[in-house]
Order: sequence, then C-alpha cells, then structure tokens
Amino acid sequence: GRSCMFDGEPCDPGDFLEVVSAHYGLCYQYNSIYLDKEPFKVSRGGEGAGLRLYMAIPEDEFLVSRVPFNGLQIFVHPYGEPFESAIAKRVAISPGTMQFIHVEYRKSELLEDPYPSKCSTKEYDLVKKFVPYSQSMCSMDCLMKEMLQDCGCIPAEFAHHYDGGSKPCRFRQIECIGPKLANADNLVHRCRRDCPKECTSIQYGISVGQTNMGNSKIISKLSKKYNWTHDEARHFMRENIFGIDVSYTDVVYMMESLSPAQNWISLLNAIGGGLGLCMGCSLITFIEFLVFGIQSIYLYVTSKCKGDCQSQVENDNSEK
Repeated sequence: GRSCMFDGEPCDPGDFLEVVSAHYGLCYQYNSIYLDKEPFKVSRGGEGAGLRLYMAIPEDEFLVSRVPFNGLQIFVHPYGEPFESAIAKRVAISPGTMQFIHVEYRKSELLEDPYPSKCSTKEYDLVKKFVPYSQSMCSMDCLMKEMLQDCGCIPAEFAHHYDGGSKPCRFRQIECIGPKLANADNLVHRCRRDCPKECTSIQYGISVGQTNMGNSKIISKLSKKYNWTHDEARHFMRENIFGIDVSYTDVVYMMESLSPAQNWISLLNAIGGGLGLCMGCSLITFIEFLVFGIQSIYLYVTSKCKGDCQSQVENDNSEK
C-alpha cells in the first residue's frame, strides 16, 4: 500500500512543510496554513479517515534534536496555530510501532470585555495577515518583534510565520539571537500577558493506542526484496519503521458557547422598569401619607371644634 494516505486518498511530499525548530530539530508539518493550497478536511471519523503515514527512517539518520530518546514526536494542533503552542497535544512514537491517535474536537466561543472571559483580538505586527488570530500566535508575533528589534534578524524556525520575506540571521548575529532562543519559553510567557484570549478557541482531546509493526507477510516481503534473513528484516522493522494514524473519534464535536445572562436591551428595560417602579411607589406612598396627614388634622380639628361648641352651648344655657 501507499506510505501516505489522507481520508483514503494518497498524499505526497508537497503536502508537508519543512520547519526547523531549535527545540525539536527538523520537523514536517502536514496540512500547514502556509502551504499555498486549500486545507484538507474530513467528513467522517474513525481509523483511516484522517492521516495515515508510514515512515522508514534509518536509525543513524534520525532527525537531530535535543530530546534524549530514540523516536519521533507528533504534535496535534489547530489549523493556523504554531505547533509549539501550549494547546498543542504531543505524542511520542517509538520505532517499530503503529500509533493510533484519536482526536476529540472541542470548540469554545467566549465573550468580550466586560465579561470575565475578556476575549478580544489584536493585529499582528510581523506574522502573516491571513493567519487567524490566537493568543499563541500573538505571543509568537511579540517574540519575533523583539528578536528583529534587538538582533536585526528572524531565526529560521520562525521564517514561515514572518510576513516581511526572508530575514535570516547572519553569523555575527548568532551571539545575539542564541540567548533569546534559549530563553524563548520565558519570553513567550511574558508576551502572552499582553495578548488577549481569542474569542473562538479550539481544543483537542487525545487518546492513544499502539501496536507493534510488522507481521510474517511483511517480513517475508522485506526479506525477498533486500535479500535479508527474517531476523534482519525484523530488526529493521523494529528499529527504523514508524507508523501513525491520526483521525477524529467522531464527526460530531462539542461546542461550548458563552452568552450574557441579559443582553443590553433587556438590562436597560429591567433598570428602567425598576426605577419606574421605585419612583411610582415613592410617589404613591407620599400621596398616601399626605392624605393621611390631612385626614388626621381634619379629624383633630373637627373633634376639637365639636368639644368647644358643646361647652359654649352648655354655658349659654346655664346663664339663662
């Protein structure tokens, strides 16, 4: 079969973007936003519905990186997000294994200020403008800006993000850019404080399963093709062959959308109604107290008048 398939269709090297990373060495990004083509999409879930890839990488030609283990790392991240971002999911793959990575898609829609989520957007200074806004990419933009201002160049691992063409670091600039790359995580964390949370965010839940590569049929084919013994073929499979299958668990995804308990119109209506009710109650109460006062004074005056008049009548009768 083919070594690379996406949703049952063959893929080729042109579908991968080569990315150099100071932390992870030479990487290849599939379905990159920086490739001049439409993004690949799937309409079904399950194994074989996403990316299935088999790689033969001789042990002495492993991609050079700083990690102290023998194998590869797979980063699963949203379209347009840098693979180094905090929300990217990382899966380690050992040689001689087939790794099944099942992805659960989750989407969240947040609210802008003054609501607690305080999501917003911010225009990039250096990142290519067609890249959708995210807090992670905003932090990357801030980091690139500091590198360009202080050192006058953009390192190779950030070149595919940069909107200003090529700005490679010369030998004399390595002394300046080296410490910044070594401290990149702290710089990104500092930049992140000035980058608002995106209003539409995507998270992935990952579940992983694996099995050993190779069976008797494949071992026999390798033995005949390369004139190996069965033990040599098994050793080659065990030390040099990698397999991955990345797919969604289901085409249905979970979406969480925050909405205000009251919109502005309802809130203004409630405030207006409350004020009107309070003012109405105050006026009615004032009138009632006024009427009660007038009635009390009237009753007091009339009762006193009757008492005085009665005394006057009795006095007049006694004089007669």
